Amino acid sequence: MPTASCSTGSRSAIVYDRTKTVVRRHVAPGQAVPLHPEAVAFAGHYDFDIDVLAAYRPTGKGRVERQVTIVRDHVLAGRGFSSLADLDAAFMAWVPMRRARTHRTHGEVIGVRAARDHAALRPLPARPYVVAVRHLRHVGKDCLVAYDANLYSVPARRARHRQLVEVRASTTTGDTPPQRTRPAPGGGPLQALLNRAAAAQVVVDRRPLSVYDQIAGTAPFTTACSYPKGPTS
Repeated sequence: MPTASCSTGSRSAIVYDRTKTVVRRHVAPGQAVPLHPEAVAFAGHYDFDIDVLAAYRPTGKGRVERQVTIVRDHVLAGRGFSSLADLDAAFMAWVPMRRARTHRTHGEVIGVRAARDHAALRPLPARPYVVAVRHLRHVGKDCLVAYDANLYSVPARRARHRQLVEVRASTTTGDTPPQRTRPAPGGGPLQALLNRAAAAQVVVDRRPLSVYDQIAGTAPFTTACSYPKGPTS
């Protein structure tokens, strides 16, 4: 997890513990730390540098861990709270007093330093970073791929049978719920219940059956069937 942040010139840096989501493997002291590709992509998306905490240096994140003790001793110790709102009110009343003090490490007033750090932050990107679990799957003859006991379609004109594709099971932060592009047919309580389901918001691609014939190299699909004539009585 991140432990502290700092500014290095025009870019900010976040100090991380040696967690497996950031460090691919542990190395000897003094060697370059191999970073996880997903962590590097995340840092690049939000434009900051990754600074990995040195091995066997527990004091390297002391400023962050110290905040837990400060809040416990100055806000929680010797007090009782009847509700979460009461606890929040006590904390917010203490924050201005804390921000008016001079920090013993950098020698600046905490509130002044916080305002300068906040002003140095860059705006967030227009689109959030997509956190995805990636898997490789083969495309079937019916242009479907299997993942987690389900079948999902792939673009028929861009994929071929046995082609290896990457499946991403992703989640994003800060997204708004999908908006309906067209009203669902029908009405009534049952239809209203179905409209609230996530599947009702998905726009399904439509394609003629001849597309599958072209990809699979089979005869054109037809619903007409001919049967051999048998003897008549």
